[in-house]
Amino acid sequence: MSRLVLRMNLLVVAGLAAACGGGGEQGGPRRERPPVSVTTAVATTESVPIEIATVGTVVSMHTVSVMPRVSGQITSVRFKEGQNVDKGALLFEIDAAPFAAAVAQAEAVLARDTAQQENADADAARYAQMLASNLVSPQESGTKQATAKALRATVVADQAALDNAKLNLSWTRVTSPISGRADQRQIDAGNIVQATGTTPIVVIRQTSPIQVSFSVPQQELAEVQARMKAGPLHVKALVPSGAKTNGDDPDIAVDGVLSFLGGAVDPSTGTIPCKADFPNKDDALWPGAFVRVVLTLGTREGAVVVPATAVQSSQQGPFAFVVKSDNTVEMRPVTSVGAPGGRAVIEQGLAAGDKVVVDGQLALVPGARIAERPPVGSMPPAVTDGAKDAQP
Repeated sequence: MSRLVLRMNLLVVAGLAAACGGGGEQGGPRRERPPVSVTTAVATTESVPIEIATVGTVVSMHTVSVMPRVSGQITSVRFKEGQNVDKGALLFEIDAAPFAAAVAQAEAVLARDTAQQENADADAARYAQMLASNLVSPQESGTKQATAKALRATVVADQAALDNAKLNLSWTRVTSPISGRADQRQIDAGNIVQATGTTPIVVIRQTSPIQVSFSVPQQELAEVQARMKAGPLHVKALVPSGAKTNGDDPDIAVDGVLSFLGGAVDPSTGTIPCKADFPNKDDALWPGAFVRVVLTLGTREGAVVVPATAVQSSQQGPFAFVVKSDNTVEMRPVTSVGAPGGRAVIEQGLAAGDKVVVDGQLALVPGARIAERPPVGSMPPAVTDGAKDAQP
C-alpha cells in the first residue's frame, strides 16, 4: 500500500514539473525594458570660484534725522526733495530777527560790564597803593579788590551769554550734517518749528558709499574667517537692470568689499550677520532695496565640475546617476557644493571624465539601460549634400 502511495506522489510531482516546464516554453523569451531616454554630460576639471550666494538689503551707512535747534518761523526751504546735498549745505532758514536782537543785547551788556570792570580794576590798584602808604584801611582796600573780582566774573558770564546768543543765531540756518540724499520734507515755509519737537523736518541718507547687509550660514564661518585673514573678501551685489531682453531682466553687478562679520550666530536662523561696503558712485544701490549677494572666498583649482542638475537628492543624501561602459547607470553618492553658472563642484563621488545623467533621472533605477538624447535646444546634425542626393 505504501509503495502505491509513493508512486502516485511521484507522478503528481512529475506532472507538476512538466506543466511548469511547458508553461515556460509557451511564454517565450523574457522581454527587456526599453532604454530610458536621458541627457548626459561629462565631468570636467576647472578653476572654480568659491562663493556664497544669498540675499541682502541695501542700507545707508549714516542716516540723520534733521531737527531744528531753535524755535521760530521757517522763512525759506533751500533744497528739493530727493536732491543730493553736501555736508554743510543750507536746508532751511528760520526767522533770525529775534536772535540777532538777542546778540545785540548781549553785546551791549558785555560792553557795559567790561567798562565797569575796568574801572573797578583801576580802583582796586589805587587802593592797594594807598594801603601800602597806610592811607586807607585794609578793609577798604579789600572791598575794592572784591568788587573788581566780581565784575571780572560778570564780564566772563556776559561773554558766555553773547557766545550763546551767536550760537542760537547761527542755528537759524539749518544745514545738512552729512552728505547724502534728502528725503521728503516734513514742513513748509511759513510754519513754526519748536526746538523741543520730536518730529524731524527732513531725513538725510548717505548713499555713497553705501552698505549691503546680509547673512551667511554658520557652517561657512570657519572658511570666511580664514579667508579674511588672508585679505579683503570681494562681494558682488546683483541689481536688476530693468532692461528686459527676450523676456530676461539682466542684472547689474556692483563690486564691494566685506567690511563686517558679526560676533555671534543668530540662534533663530543659524546665520551670521555681515555687511559689505560699496562706493555706489552711480547710485546703482538704493537704500531699502533687496539685492542678490555673492561673497567670493577664493578659487578652487582643479575642481571636478558637473551641471547642477546632475546632483539629485534622496533620503540617503545627494547622488548622481553615472553612466557605465555598457550604457547602464549606477546610483553613486556624492558630496557637492554650488558653483556659478548652474554648476556643482563635486568634492567626493565623481572623477573627471565620468559621464553623468543631467536630465531624465525620474525614470531611472540603478542598472537601467539608457539612450542618450541631445540637450534641449541643441541643433540637429547638419545633413551633407551626399546625404541629400541619396534621398528619394
